[in-house]
Amino acid sequence: MMQSISIYKCDVETFDKTKIKNKKSIKTKSVNGQNENLVTELFPSLSITSNDNIYQKCNVAMDEIVKLNGRVFNKSFSEFVITNSYDAYINTKTGLLACLANKNSSDRIQEFFSNIFKFEYEKKIFDLQNIMNASNDVKRAQFKKLKIQTLHASSISGNQVNTTDIYDLMEQDGDLSAVAVSYPFNNKDISFSVSSAGSIVLFSSLDTNELVDFLNMLEFL
Repeated sequence: MMQSISIYKCDVETFDKTKIKNKKSIKTKSVNGQNENLVTELFPSLSITSNDNIYQKCNVAMDEIVKLNGRVFNKSFSEFVITNSYDAYINTKTGLLACLANKNSSDRIQEFFSNIFKFEYEKKIFDLQNIMNASNDVKRAQFKKLKIQTLHASSISGNQVNTTDIYDLMEQDGDLSAVAVSYPFNNKDISFSVSSAGSIVLFSSLDTNELVDFLNMLEFL
């Protein structure tokens, strides 16, 4: 199953692991013309060690507005509120925050941590070239701002695509925006993609300890 991940670096001067406790926030927003209380709750759970770093696992329950046209009790609506549950991991030494959620939900989780605990975060951006250099196989490369005839964006897929002539052409006439790789990890290969904006999609199945090892690897990539 694919898993979206976003990583946020923390200013260690603002980080205090003792603040990480059960917390709740409520915001009021208009949904279908009615004021609704949107609740976000944090529930820290187990701690997991990876290479001398201890990661605090947290469950985040978050009300989110979904846009969808429908009708209930003969009344039409275009939005409704659902409560989603996400996992987040915090490095208790560096404050790094890893959110296992789509980009928008991850950004909301990061904002919750910043507002509640006053931790200062910024999105971690990865060097795509370094990731390709360290990988065992580059399976896909995506480019934007292309200037090749009528192409503005395109991607190439296969094996070792970064060694092909078409990759060189696109690299010269565009900006690399995402790569998908097979990467050495814990004596095996795992597959994931990463974008120039820092969005990660993990394609391989990992257990909890392996996942924390993967997050720890991402922190220091």
